[in-house]
Amino acid sequence: MGSFSKDLFVLDLANNHFGDVQHAKSVIVKIANEIKTLDLQVAIKFQFRDLSTFIHPAFSTRTDIKYINRFKSTELSVEDFAELVNFSKAYGFKTISTPFDETSVELVRDLKLDYVKVASASADDYPLLRRVTSLKQPIIASTGGLRLDQIDRLVSVIESSNNEFAIMHCVSIYPSPSNVLVLNQIKQLQKRYPYTPIGWSTHEDPSDLRPIAIATSMGARIFERHIGEEAKDYPLNKYSSSPIQIRSWLEAYLNTRSILGAENRVPSSEEEIKSLRELKRSVFLSRDVEEGEIVHEKDVFYAIPSIDEAYLAGEIVFPIRATKKLSTNDYLYYDSFETIQSSEESLIIASISSQVRGLLNDAKVVIDPEIGLEISHHYGLARFREFGCCFFTCVNEEYAKKILIMLPRQKHPLHHHKKKKETFQLLSGDLEVEVDGHRTIMGVGSLVTVEAGQWHKFQTLNGAVIEEISTHHYSDDSFYDDHKIQLLPKSLRKTLVSRWVSYQTNQDLGLEP
Repeated sequence: MGSFSKDLFVLDLANNHFGDVQHAKSVIVKIANEIKTLDLQVAIKFQFRDLSTFIHPAFSTRTDIKYINRFKSTELSVEDFAELVNFSKAYGFKTISTPFDETSVELVRDLKLDYVKVASASADDYPLLRRVTSLKQPIIASTGGLRLDQIDRLVSVIESSNNEFAIMHCVSIYPSPSNVLVLNQIKQLQKRYPYTPIGWSTHEDPSDLRPIAIATSMGARIFERHIGEEAKDYPLNKYSSSPIQIRSWLEAYLNTRSILGAENRVPSSEEEIKSLRELKRSVFLSRDVEEGEIVHEKDVFYAIPSIDEAYLAGEIVFPIRATKKLSTNDYLYYDSFETIQSSEESLIIASISSQVRGLLNDAKVVIDPEIGLEISHHYGLARFREFGCCFFTCVNEEYAKKILIMLPRQKHPLHHHKKKKETFQLLSGDLEVEVDGHRTIMGVGSLVTVEAGQWHKFQTLNGAVIEEISTHHYSDDSFYDDHKIQLLPKSLRKTLVSRWVSYQTNQDLGLEP
C-alpha cells in the first residue's frame, strides 16, 4: 500500500499549542532541527474540533468539566490551523489531523492533509466514520479500549470503503505505565489482519525508550506520540515528548532497526563464512586418477583443511569425470572434474525447451531463433524445476538486454553483481523479488531496479517472463550466497541450447557446455 510503504512517525501536537500559533511554530521548528539528519518520514498531527457543534450549547460555558475547559481555552481558528499546516509542510513534514466531528472532517479535505486519523474514542462512532471514509484519503485508526469484535467491525467498515488504511494498537491511559502497554497486541493484530499495516500509538513516559524498541521488534510500521515544549506559561504533560526527547525516541527506533536488520535472511559476512569454512572437510582422492576417468565416491575420502578451490564434503554428486590427471591425496578441485550428462538429462533439457517456448508464446514475446537458450541449473538439472532460470541474451554491449523465463514454482538463488546494475520489468506471469532482504510483489508491467552490490533473488508461482535491461553483463560477475554455487565451474551450472526452437530428437537439441 503506497501511503504506508515506508514507516511513518506521527507527532501529535494535540492541545500542546495552548491556542498560541507562535508556540506551536516553535515546537515544529525545534523538532525539525533536532531530526533533520534522520532519514525518516515524519508527520505533524493536529486535532480538529468545531467547538460550536462538538460541545452541547448548554455546557459550552462550563469550566468544571475537564475537556470542555481544555478545548475552549486552547481553541485555534480555521485560519490558524491553515497557517500551521502550511508551516509544517514548509519544514518537510507530512500532515495529518484527527477530526472529532463532521465539520472538522471537511477541514481535513479543505487543507489537503496527507492522512486522516480516527481517534480511539471515535473508532465506533459510525456516523463520523462514514464521513471520514468519504474523504478517500489514507486512514490511520487507533483501537484503544476496543474489544476484538469492535476492531473487527472498524476494519470491516474502513475496508469496505476502499481506502488505504492502517490500525494502531493503543492504550488510552495518560500517561501509560509500562505494565499496561501489552505490546504483544501488535502481533495479534498482525495475525488477525495480515494485509493491514499495524502501528502503535503510545503515551508512556517519554524518557523510557524500551517500548519503541520492543514495538519496532514486533513489526509496528507506524508510531505515534504526543509532542510539546515546556515554556513559562505552558507546562509539558507527562506523556508528551520535548523536541530533544523526540530525537532520542527516533534514534532508538533507528538503532533497533539496525540491530534487527533485513526482514528475511541475508548472506553471512565473508568473515563468518571464512571462519566456518576452516572447520569444514574437503574431498581428497584416495587413488591416482587419469584424465577422462570416471570417479566414484569410493575413490575419495574427507578431511581438513579445506581450500576455496576444492569441493567440500556434501557438495558433489558422484559419479564425475576427471578433466586432468591427479594423484592420490590430491584435492578434488572444481576445475578438475565435470558432471556426466545422462540421457535422462537430455530429456529434461528437451522438456525445459518446450516449456520455455510455451511461456514465450503465452507472453507474445518473440525471440530470434539464432539466439541460444541458456539454462542456469544452480544445483544441477535434477533440481532445475526448484532452483534455476532460463534466459536469452539479446544484446550485450555497453548496455545489455536479456529475456528471462522462470518456470512455475521456480526460485533463482540469492546473489549479487559487483559491476552490473539491472532493471527488471515483468512482461507476463507473477514474480516476487527480494532485494537486500526486502520483498516486492511485481505486477505485470512493474519495474524493480537492483544496484551493483545488492543481494537479490526471485521466485514465481505460475511462471514468469521478464525483461532485464542492464549495464554490460560480465560472465564472472555473479556472486552467490551459497558458495557451493559460487565455486562450481560454469560447465556444471549452465547449459546452452543452440537449437531450441525446433528439434526432432533429443540429440538434435544442439547442447553445448
